[in-house]
Amino acid sequence: MHLVGAYLAVADLGRVLPATSRASKLAEELRLELERELADQALTSWQATNERLLLADTRSGR
Repeated sequence: MHLVGAYLAVADLGRVLPATSRASKLAEELRLELERELADQALTSWQATNERLLLADTRSGR
């Protein structure tokens, strides 16, 4: 959940900084990195859930 807060804070920061500033460019790079990390975490979570469901189905004979 901390990554979500960081992502939202950086996205807000990027909106208030002048688009041409170095800080704005760094905020955008950080936002993209956080976005990738969130996507990786979501995929990992989905895979773990999928594996648990598959194991449960296998055990129940489905």
